Amino acid sequence: MLDLFKHSRLPMLARIGAVSALAAFTFTAFAQYRQSETFLEDLTMQDLLLEDQMVQEEPEFIVEVPDFTIYEQVDERKAAFFAFMTDFVETENARLAGLRKELLPMWGVLNHDQELTDIEVARLYEIAKGFGFRNEVEAMIAARNIEDSVAGEDESADQAALSEDAERILAAGEVLSHYELVKELVRRVDVIPTSLVLAQAANESGWGTSRFAREGNNIFGQWCFDEGCGLVPNRRGEDASHEVRAFASVDAAVRAYFRNLNTHPSYEDLRTLRASMRMQGLKLNSMVLARGLTRYSERGMDYVEELQDMIRINELRERDRVFINNAT
Repeated sequence: MLDLFKHSRLPMLARIGAVSALAAFTFTAFAQYRQSETFLEDLTMQDLLLEDQMVQEEPEFIVEVPDFTIYEQVDERKAAFFAFMTDFVETENARLAGLRKELLPMWGVLNHDQELTDIEVARLYEIAKGFGFRNEVEAMIAARNIEDSVAGEDESADQAALSEDAERILAAGEVLSHYELVKELVRRVDVIPTSLVLAQAANESGWGTSRFAREGNNIFGQWCFDEGCGLVPNRRGEDASHEVRAFASVDAAVRAYFRNLNTHPSYEDLRTLRASMRMQGLKLNSMVLARGLTRYSERGMDYVEELQDMIRINELRERDRVFINNAT
């Protein structure tokens, strides 16, 4: 067990905590200047979103999953696995809770028929692009530039090249309003109970001992479909082309899992159940939310019941003391 405390995960958490604190402080400082126009007089919306054009280096692949087979006793293996995974899960939930706290005031502003400032719009777009709305954001920016050009407010503005999907959205007149964008983001940008995440992690990775966990940091059995994107399953059918995705780190695997559940159409039921709990002021209940995962596995409800059994038998709901009571 002491080997886990020597694991490289601990300094990584410290770094994440420092970066998160700095980000929170920076945005709070910006918010204090919500009514200031001078800050933006030399900036355009394109300037505020330039990070999209930056080329990011591929992270070095590091196998981070410890060897859980050293624990011969099942209870010891379970305890070690849960201890290892909990920090990753709570770190991602903390990130999501922070983003949600930024969105809720915007939701309040729009619900009172007020307009967001340019700073808030830029931040809204930045968040939205991380939750499946990249094309919609492109179309919204293009529509705004067109309006400004027609109004003569920014005749020299260059129209950025749009993706095909953004072009389609713009041409079809399906550009979202800020109200519609924030409304959907409030459904997507939210935490997932630790108990549910741990149950899926244990189920999908065989308590961290699967080949895909050990060789690819893949804790949640996520697939990919580009050749070379991951590990080829030994028992893959001849007509199948999927691979089990390889991640550069456990952090990356956990974040991809959360994004999958928070954005993919297959898990709309889970998000609907969660939003309903929020609207009623209820604590998030992992036993209920598990019912929104019937499409995570071909086993459907049998898979859901297995997750519920794991949550109950391992008393995982006791680990849900953090984040599940966030404001709606």
